[in-house]
Amino acid sequence: MTKSKLQNKFKYRNPKVKTFIFLFVICVLTLFWHLNFDICHLFAAQEDNKLVTLSKQIIEAKTNESLYPLFEELKDLYFPRTMIKSEGGVPLPAGKENKFSDFVDFLESLKTKKDALSPFINYYIALSRYYQLKYLEETQNWDEYFAKGNDYRSQLTEAAAKTVASTAVSEPLHLYAGLILWQFHRDQQDTFHESALADLMNSALEYTRDATDKLALKDVADQLQAYGEKAKSRQLYKIYVDKLIASNIKDEELNSVASGFYKQGNLELSEGIYDVYWKNFSIP
Repeated sequence: MTKSKLQNKFKYRNPKVKTFIFLFVICVLTLFWHLNFDICHLFAAQEDNKLVTLSKQIIEAKTNESLYPLFEELKDLYFPRTMIKSEGGVPLPAGKENKFSDFVDFLESLKTKKDALSPFINYYIALSRYYQLKYLEETQNWDEYFAKGNDYRSQLTEAAAKTVASTAVSEPLHLYAGLILWQFHRDQQDTFHESALADLMNSALEYTRDATDKLALKDVADQLQAYGEKAKSRQLYKIYVDKLIASNIKDEELNSVASGFYKQGNLELSEGIYDVYWKNFSIP
C-alpha cells in the first residue's frame, strides 16, 4: 500500500476514532456523575436516619448526663465537617454547606416536643449562631452578615442567657453557656466583655466545689488561654489538675494529661503531674 493510500485511509477513519473517543469520555463522565449523585443521596439518607434516631433518643433521655453526647452528635450533622478552631474561628467547610440556620430551625421544632430540653436547645441555638457569625465573616458572606447579623446576635445572647438562668451552677451546661457569652462579647470587644468574664470566672470557681465533670473546667481554661487570659486559665488549670489527681485517675491517663499540658507549653502544670506520675510509678 502506497503512502498516499495510507494517508487517505487514516483520514477516512480519523473522524470515527474522534467520535468514539468523544462518546467514551461522555460515558465515563456520565457514569461518574451518577455514582457521585448516588453517593450523595446515600450519605443524605444515612444522615436523615441518624437524625430520626438521635431525635428519638433525645426525647426519651432520662438524665441530663445522657443528653450531652446526643446533642453533640446532633450538632455534628449540621456543622461543617472540619474541626472548629480552639480560638473560636471556623475554617472553610470540607464537604458540607452552611447549615447553621437549619440546625436552629430543627432545635426550635424539638423544643415543642419536650419542655425539659429547653436549656440544651437554647445553648445549642446560641452556639450555632456564634459559629454562623464566624463562618459568615471568614467566608466574607457580607450580604447575609449585614442583613441578618443583628438578629443572629440577639438570638445568641438571649438563648445563652436563658440557659444560664435555667441551669444550676454545678451543671456543665451552665458553664458552657457562660463561656459562649463571654467569647461573643470578647470577640465583639463591646462594653460587656469584662462583666461576662467576671461572671464566667465566678461560675467556674463555684462549679469546682460540687461538680463531678472536670472536663468542662478544662474546656473553659483552654478557651481562656486561647484568648490570652493566662492568669485566669492557669488558676482553673491548677484546680482541674488537683481534682484530677484526687480522683485516683489511672497512671496511663495521668501521663496522657501531663503530655497534653507539655505540648501546650504549660510546663509548670505538666511538671507537677509528671511528679505525681513518677511517684505512683515508683511505689511498689
